[in-house]
Amino acid sequence: GAKSRHRPMVRLSSQPREKFKGKRIGNPFPVYPYEVSDQMIVSDPTICVPIYARTGIVPETGKDVKIFDIDGSDKDRIKRIREACRLAKRVLNSACDFAAPGISTDDIDVFVHHLITEAGGYPSPLNYFGYPKSVCTSVNEVACHGIPDKRPLQDGDVLSIDVACYLNGFHGDTCATVIIDGGFEDHDLFERSSHLVSSTKEALLAGIEVCRPGGCLSDIGEAVHGVADARGLQSVRDGGGHGIHSHLHCAPLVKHFRNRDKIELLPGMIFTIEPILTEGHFALNTWKNGWTCATVDFGLAAQFEETVLVTNDGVDVFTME
Repeated sequence: GAKSRHRPMVRLSSQPREKFKGKRIGNPFPVYPYEVSDQMIVSDPTICVPIYARTGIVPETGKDVKIFDIDGSDKDRIKRIREACRLAKRVLNSACDFAAPGISTDDIDVFVHHLITEAGGYPSPLNYFGYPKSVCTSVNEVACHGIPDKRPLQDGDVLSIDVACYLNGFHGDTCATVIIDGGFEDHDLFERSSHLVSSTKEALLAGIEVCRPGGCLSDIGEAVHGVADARGLQSVRDGGGHGIHSHLHCAPLVKHFRNRDKIELLPGMIFTIEPILTEGHFALNTWKNGWTCATVDFGLAAQFEETVLVTNDGVDVFTME
């Protein structure tokens, strides 16, 4: 059966959050919701759209992990997933270059939407469980699923851009974090931000490096968590990576912290690795819009993401150039 169209893309804790009683470490001027423009649509009849594009209703995907036949019947499917991933990465790189002081995240949303549709794809987030935009843009203490709005980006902002696209029946998903450079008047903020962003990318690469046939899914969480510990940061517990193919999100759930998910990694598994590291507490609160997740102490957050295939002798990163 279909689920609620307003369910967030991350699996949030089922337990209610206690009111945070720790030290507030973040910006004294936190990010607040700004005006959100109307939702765009994809009207080109030649573009293949996912099942939820019109209704916002996403079918159940089940708990079984899809295993693709690398050397046999699934070669064409794998090729198409790779093509969707490459489009997502090209668009992400362009969006990161486009981001600058004075540009709004709404501007980035329009930019991403047009790049994807002009390439014959559909922006995967658009109307996914009712999500109103074509990309996720998360600024400063917003960890994930920030809804693009009219707020102009400012010097020193930490911006995560999460791009996913649907091309020829399959999804590709990738994310990167950039620091908005307008001259950096605040040297301390630049040092903090640079350390967080570089460490998060290091954590992603560590998670990818342990992917191999015969390995364990929990190896990824161990590797990411180890980098976070070594860099004096924390790894977010809510959400995680996910299987991806004709469904945007499906099994397995890839946790980015130490865990006991003893699932063997097998050739033909395709999933994302997408750690979010924070400079303060790892816990998140969800805004009233039901999507935007921000750190409880207003500390900065950063995220990087790649889509990977476990191969017969290692790992193939579909979204890495």
